Amino acid sequence: MQQTTIAAIATAPVKSGLGVIRISGPEALRVAGRVFQCKNRDRKLADMPGHTVCYGVLSDRSGQLDDGVATVFRAPRSYTGEDVVEFSCHGGVYSLKKILAACFDAGAEPAMAGEFTKRAFLNGKLDLTEAEAVADLIEAEGERALKAALCQKDGALHKRVDRLADRLKMLCSHLAAVLDFPEEDVEQIDRQGLLTGTESCLQDLTALIATYHQSAPIRDGVTIAIVGKPNVGKSSLLNSLAGQDCAIVTDIAGTTRDVVSARMELSGLAVTLLDTAGIRETEDVIEAEGVRRSKAACDRADLILAVFDRSAPLDGEDELMLSELAGKENVLCILSKKDRPALCDKNRLKQAFHQVTEVSSVTGQGTGQLLEQLRERLRMEEFHPEDGMIANERQLASARQAADCCRRALEALEMGMTFDAVSVELEQALGALYTLSGKRASDSIIEDVFSRFCVGK
Repeated sequence: MQQTTIAAIATAPVKSGLGVIRISGPEALRVAGRVFQCKNRDRKLADMPGHTVCYGVLSDRSGQLDDGVATVFRAPRSYTGEDVVEFSCHGGVYSLKKILAACFDAGAEPAMAGEFTKRAFLNGKLDLTEAEAVADLIEAEGERALKAALCQKDGALHKRVDRLADRLKMLCSHLAAVLDFPEEDVEQIDRQGLLTGTESCLQDLTALIATYHQSAPIRDGVTIAIVGKPNVGKSSLLNSLAGQDCAIVTDIAGTTRDVVSARMELSGLAVTLLDTAGIRETEDVIEAEGVRRSKAACDRADLILAVFDRSAPLDGEDELMLSELAGKENVLCILSKKDRPALCDKNRLKQAFHQVTEVSSVTGQGTGQLLEQLRERLRMEEFHPEDGMIANERQLASARQAADCCRRALEALEMGMTFDAVSVELEQALGALYTLSGKRASDSIIEDVFSRFCVGK
């Protein structure tokens, strides 16, 4: 149990209609009472039951700073598991800082990054995976990322890991009973049953590990690079898909010298569109750097939109791009400027890409079809975050360690080694799962997890 009382601004440090200051700790009510005066002077914060609110005035030694609402949460029925008071007041950055300073003057200490959620974890309100999901919830930029974070926060991974840990614990307990009391009347171990149980745990761990890679588009978003020679309509296509003018559009070849990005949501995923410089041979030093960055964007993109000008014949620069994209399976071919007469050899493109989509950024023709093709590529209907998933590298490392230990336990059983060797591996597998959930996480792991949070959460 923490002995200090901490305070921080819990909302973003920008001007807004509402700002929140959170105070948590054993002296939260006393600290808040020195800053906040209920409008009804007969009412005191220290006397208020949990989950109640009061309207009043916030002041420091110099006088009134703002008016607002104080909400009281009594331990253990609060976010942190401690006494908590939250001030909801006007969202002026200066006034919030003045109120926070008044809280410090009244005896509170500045909260460190993630300290409120860390206290929730230490007080048993959340396990470590649920606490990490709070940060994921804040960072979510798409519908699927939001849903995944909510499932994690509601304990989807926690429950999945606990079920696995319970099965390993049963195997370990049975082994320990036989090894520690060989002369007692303890049911002897069935080697085949132990083998089957360990194999089952390994299979489930392998499936759990696979969710980390399956969830990458949800967790990290998707990058789509728009590439092509200069002046084929890449920037116009970016603006059309993004629904806003993000890139400069002119008839001058080479207008785009650097990679321009725009954000959108598609199929519930956060998508970053990259408008790249035209790919061609050039002696212009600046444009050449832009071409290099375009090729680098292709290498790291999840999808590539290869754009060709429908109103012009294919030339050497188009053929250069065809050779650059040869063999890539993540490419969609786009014929731009559908509103103009067709001069491009569409059959040549079909030979390279099988499917060609014609669009016009001027009239909007074909854009709906292109978006549908992108949705089809991004579809992830087989993935169910409510079943629990690995969400970060820390969790992945623990799950892999548990799987490695189970694998070595299986090898020991198959080689006919003593149950002592099997027991050691299964105990270590169980310990790795406890590290994942936070039941046995070291202080350094806990500090690292919460250092990534913002102050006030």
